[in-house]
Amino acid sequence: MTARPPILFLLFAVACETETVNSGEQLHPTDQNASPADGIALTSDSVPPGLTRERRERWLGARERLMRARTIAHLGSEDEGPELFGKVRDARVDQEGRLVVLDEQTSEVRFFSPDGTYLHGFGKFGDGPLEMRHTRGLELLGPNRLAVYYTLGKAKVFARTAGQWQLESIVTLPVTVEDNCTFPDRIFLHGIILRPRGDPTLFYEMRQLGDTAPARYGSGYQDDLWLVRDILSFGEIACVPALGQVIFAFQLLPLVRSYSAETGDVLWSAYVEDYIQRRLVEVPEQGLRNYHGLPHDLLATALTMPSGHVVLQYRRHADELRLEMVRTYLLDPESGHGSLISDELPEIESFYEGGYVALFEDPYPRIELRAFQTG
Repeated sequence: MTARPPILFLLFAVACETETVNSGEQLHPTDQNASPADGIALTSDSVPPGLTRERRERWLGARERLMRARTIAHLGSEDEGPELFGKVRDARVDQEGRLVVLDEQTSEVRFFSPDGTYLHGFGKFGDGPLEMRHTRGLELLGPNRLAVYYTLGKAKVFARTAGQWQLESIVTLPVTVEDNCTFPDRIFLHGIILRPRGDPTLFYEMRQLGDTAPARYGSGYQDDLWLVRDILSFGEIACVPALGQVIFAFQLLPLVRSYSAETGDVLWSAYVEDYIQRRLVEVPEQGLRNYHGLPHDLLATALTMPSGHVVLQYRRHADELRLEMVRTYLLDPESGHGSLISDELPEIESFYEGGYVALFEDPYPRIELRAFQTG
């Protein structure tokens, strides 16, 4: 799912445009959390250095498919109806080829055919069996079965039988989910932590939703203050089942790591070379101050293509409100090498076998279903 600025930003102190750091204050990231000296640079080169010939050809093929994808369906409207979206929280193509859209504002799940025709839907804001509050994302669990994540570390599992959607179960999770990805036999979750303060876990593995003893992976940002640790440990995850990897990219830092899904070991670390760091200052007894008005980058999404390559997208802001561009990087996950491929692609919400789902928010929420060209 596409990343949004973390809601913990609401806890930041508002500061004017300045570069002053007063005595006793700490500028982040600290040296302890800086990009590793031996890390792999994600460059702005046209082709990443360090790839073997075979990997280079595969990487070029993946770039070509991304850049040449054509739009096959448009969704979104200003008029009342199923294409009037409030806030698209998640959108992905299911096993039947249908586009499944989760609208956070209305707490609805809507289904559309591959050509954009509305099929059916369910849900509304509330606490009833088919109602939800503060939805966070989708998990497709098979034909006519899905889960919707919502706040307080919960998910509702729904199934469609005899043409009707019904609540199957409500499950408890270790986090309020902000991002999720899957292997064929397990689910990985990252989000707002409900665990005791001091636990450095970045993401969790569950064999099925509701597992009471999920596996833990990764170590987040290091700091004595729990609020700083939690905020700067936000990010996005991308599963690469063919390589047994889970890629984690930090939202407010230029850091990217690959973890073994079997052992939890870090396989490689990388950093975005041309990255504008948001100015973050830790103020004693106040928390983390966010300096508004300065140019900065912010991770928007981390996703895996059908080819197994990983796409990272960073929003580049001129200031807090003005988005200048979306910078798209393409990574070879086996080696960790990658580079910038575009500053003109839209934000990608999800991939499916034949293409991807793009999300636009101006002048109103819109979705495009795009297909890779063959030949």
